[in-house]
Amino acid sequence: MQRMLKNRRCSGTLNVLCYISISKPLWYNNDMMLCHCADGQCNTEGECLSGGCARGWFGPKCQFKNLDFDIDEQGRLLQDYDNSTCVLFKRNYLLITFTQRSHFTWLRLIMKDIGQLQGFTLYLDGVKDTSAIYIMHDQRTMDVRTSIYTSECRVVEMFWTEAKTMCTLYVYGGRNMGLKQKANFNFTASTPASLAVDGYSWNSDQCFKGWRMWQLHFPDVIALYNVDIYRKIESTNRSFPPHFAVRATNEDDDMECISDDFRAHLGPYVRLIPEEELFIKSLILYRNPIYPGGVMSVCEVVVYGECAPPKYGLDCENVCSTTCVRQKCHYSGQCLDCPSGKTGANCSEDEVYTKPKKTNKNVSDVSTHLIKLIFVIVHGGVAMVMVTALLGYIMSERVRKRSTLINQTNQSSPVLNEEFTTSPSPSPVRENISPIAGEYDTPNAALMTMQTITSALTFMTHPTETGTTTSYLESDVDATSITATNIPT
Repeated sequence: MQRMLKNRRCSGTLNVLCYISISKPLWYNNDMMLCHCADGQCNTEGECLSGGCARGWFGPKCQFKNLDFDIDEQGRLLQDYDNSTCVLFKRNYLLITFTQRSHFTWLRLIMKDIGQLQGFTLYLDGVKDTSAIYIMHDQRTMDVRTSIYTSECRVVEMFWTEAKTMCTLYVYGGRNMGLKQKANFNFTASTPASLAVDGYSWNSDQCFKGWRMWQLHFPDVIALYNVDIYRKIESTNRSFPPHFAVRATNEDDDMECISDDFRAHLGPYVRLIPEEELFIKSLILYRNPIYPGGVMSVCEVVVYGECAPPKYGLDCENVCSTTCVRQKCHYSGQCLDCPSGKTGANCSEDEVYTKPKKTNKNVSDVSTHLIKLIFVIVHGGVAMVMVTALLGYIMSERVRKRSTLINQTNQSSPVLNEEFTTSPSPSPVRENISPIAGEYDTPNAALMTMQTITSALTFMTHPTETGTTTSYLESDVDATSITATNIPT
């Protein structure tokens, strides 16, 4: 169906009137879906007959809105909607700046080569998203979904670990969930309420005009991203009430506030973004009764959003798997999160490696002290063995020297040796003989040896509270009372 407009001059001609043919959008799916193909031609199923999606759209049947964003000169090729033109990023980051206030949910990256979809990190307005979800569609295509709700995201940053070659970048802005849905008005209106959701935001002849309230109903609960309102510009300010409010109802029919008041002088286009995540069942535009006067002239109300969990798909007729955490899934049906021990698109596969359990702090402290105790015991035992071996070596050397000295004495003085042998009286005891002489057969020498061993063992195993060691040689203990049972073990 075409409409002819008069009184428009043709380019390159003078004083010649011509007709401009304006084609109405093509619909499919029982006139409920709008065709967004590049050539404007879709089949009855919504598939493009030739070429790809029109600028500003992507995804299955070109139904996903691509948000407007700015990118640096090196990344401009990522916005040409051509997966065959790619750019090598030698730096390790990509900066995306939105041209207007936007609600960000996920983006799509299409790479040139396979195996380059790892090592990404997502930041929103300078905040690292540690729980971002990375969904692989194939070896070259990946969706990066944020876990952070942002009502007005300004900047999205992507960092990676090595050079990557990228071809296309899309930023998901939702789908028009209100298109051709049931609409009605309250009080009086001069045009049908359905004109505000007919897909014609540019045509001033396709606008709703009413005086009190306009309401849009959804067949099922939806997740609301933002509301774009296009109003008609008239020669008088009475074409749109100066005080206008937007509310919504949830599945329990509770009223949710989106905007209490916005002014008509903001221009022909207004974007409203809820401050928190909303799941709504209807949308209401009404004139604030405190400020009477004015006519609501609304050309189009575009409600961008997505199916509310557990539904997914273009028609929100599919149901996410019950194995998904909170039964939430991506538009493709892939679970956003899986229970512990499960993995896979539908969380139906067992994980090969499970996450390590958190160690109890008390158990960890006990283990640490036990390891330290074992180390001290082993270290002390090794030291005792070394001291004992050293003292044994010294004593054996002194015994050997003593035997040698006795033999030399017998050989040099046989008469003296014979006297000592035959004499019944004991030889006099010589005390304080030098250790070199090997005199260990006297009581005092034996006592000194025992004290030395005891002091060494005590030094290695029993430090005092002041950091010094206790020596039996320096104590008041009677040396003669020291026996083998007094030696520290």
